[in-house]
Amino acid sequence: MEPSFLSSEAFNAVLQAVLASSGASESFVLFHDGGGTVRLGPGDVRRLEGDWGAGLDRWLPPEGDTLPLLHGGQTVGLLCTVPGEALSAGTDHTLSGLLAQVSMTADPWSADQLSGQSALVDRCGRLRAATPGWFALFGLSGEATGQPLGELRPGWRCLEQALPDVLAGRAHGLPAWREEPAGQAARTLGGDLRPWPVMGGELAALFTVWALDPAPRAAPGDAAPAGLASGHAAFQAIFGHAPQAQWIVDARGTVLDGNAAAAALEPGGAAATLGEPIWSSGVWRGLDPVRRQVRAAALRAGRGEASELLLEMEAGAPWQLRARPLDRSHALFEAVPLDHDPKTVERRLALLDVLMAHSGEAVIVTDGRGRPLMFSGAVRQMMMPGAQEAAARDWARHFELRGTDGAPLSPAQFPAVRALRGEQVQDEEVLVVSDQGTRSLAMSAHLLPGDLGAVVLARDLGEKRRLLSYLSQVTRRDPLTELPNRQAFLDRIETALEQRRHDPETRYAVLLCELGGLGDPLATFGPVLGQRLWLDCAARFRDVFRSTDLVARFEQGQFAALLARPGNGLGLILDRLRESFSVPFTVGEETFVPELWVGLVPDLGTQLSPHDVLFRASQSLRVLPVHVLASE
Repeated sequence: MEPSFLSSEAFNAVLQAVLASSGASESFVLFHDGGGTVRLGPGDVRRLEGDWGAGLDRWLPPEGDTLPLLHGGQTVGLLCTVPGEALSAGTDHTLSGLLAQVSMTADPWSADQLSGQSALVDRCGRLRAATPGWFALFGLSGEATGQPLGELRPGWRCLEQALPDVLAGRAHGLPAWREEPAGQAARTLGGDLRPWPVMGGELAALFTVWALDPAPRAAPGDAAPAGLASGHAAFQAIFGHAPQAQWIVDARGTVLDGNAAAAALEPGGAAATLGEPIWSSGVWRGLDPVRRQVRAAALRAGRGEASELLLEMEAGAPWQLRARPLDRSHALFEAVPLDHDPKTVERRLALLDVLMAHSGEAVIVTDGRGRPLMFSGAVRQMMMPGAQEAAARDWARHFELRGTDGAPLSPAQFPAVRALRGEQVQDEEVLVVSDQGTRSLAMSAHLLPGDLGAVVLARDLGEKRRLLSYLSQVTRRDPLTELPNRQAFLDRIETALEQRRHDPETRYAVLLCELGGLGDPLATFGPVLGQRLWLDCAARFRDVFRSTDLVARFEQGQFAALLARPGNGLGLILDRLRESFSVPFTVGEETFVPELWVGLVPDLGTQLSPHDVLFRASQSLRVLPVHVLASE
């Protein structure tokens, strides 16, 4: 879209004047004006072909600095300076303000960004934009914009039903159908719906149509046609300049057409493969095991089945092959090497290796065959502590992966390899055996985009279990006195009841003690003196009971004890308890003797649960008398 206050030519002239006045001679600006990417320098303006994300590496200079031009926190362009050119201060701010005018007025639903016979459909199923060819093909005018697809044509209601799947990021192929445009010969069409980004992360659907009619046969005596591009013009328009090799084949696997990238794989050019089986062309020519895989994919595509294969070559990188049926008699084949540009891949991996070396996350990155490419620093500490500088490809020399049963895992059982096979690997326990001993890790594996391989995330289960053990101890103890709390006491009574059921001769008693007349010591004496009072009480309870007895603190002034084999010593314990708590407490300037209430369950044999035991003890609470007989 053009800026609202200047024509496109005038706007470009303003940008060039800003660059020239800032001292630029070869530096330039990259920005998107709604119709594509523009490269603008002080002396020239060029419109670049290709997608911004895919073409950025190709467009940026190999040397110099690239500065994002920001406006309102969003990137509106890039300022690329060459070595030796120092632009005036504030140039980036001036350019950002100007480019923001383009960014703010750009229409994300413009048909200028579309090619061939295609249209944009919003998430509500309404037609938002379309190319002139698309309108002409279906005999529609611009008035159709804004109408639901199902109202434009009843047969398109099924497309509205497919929208949620497309907006979730998955392409939706359409079965072939016959179209009879007014004044034109009937044609067989194919098409699909694909996700299309519009703005702010919102997705629309790109409704693309292409012709599937074969090229006319040559008459006897005529020269064979050079290719089938005339019969598949839409294919060439859409896929012709794609970086990956693509072919259209019929139900028998015969090549009908191919794009430029596919032709580059053939010694004899594009014409050498036309009319030949797909498995006899391409990089797999002469490799019988790979040819059989491609032939099987072609036969499955002829039956309407999609497939995706990893083709292992005798030399070089493996190839990814996808076969997608277009209709009952045509399929689209796509092949791409797993490392398009070895130098670019190597450079990016080196950068990633630097970042991962300082990562606190335990991450393993693999290639398309599940072989480790790099480890993060945390992985090296957990799995390779004695080999910090070792290459990832040498990992097998430094540690071994085993299952929870202790048996070594085969390469096919590694988490990354299983994820590449399509299995879900989430928090599975694996034992890592190294010179430092055995360590238990939980591993999750996920596929990387673009057929790069897989990434494995590892967590140290030993550390987690130590933490859980610590938390269990903390949550089962009184934080002030460090005595077991109510829950820990109930659990121990449960164990005692179970022992009593199996061995009737086992004896346990429960003593519940409560200090009366104190109120809330923390409020009365303050937090420091109040806490000292409870610590003094806890110390007296510990001194009264035997080492085999369990003493616990509940809330405030309530304590309890589980007495193992109390026997005749129960009366002695009660006497010692009375004697200990008859000694006055001194808190600050106050001295007092609190009331001591005692509830006793002398035998657990008739109780059903720990809560029943505590309930009975609380029901029997009474003030401890001056003297307690042993028989009581």
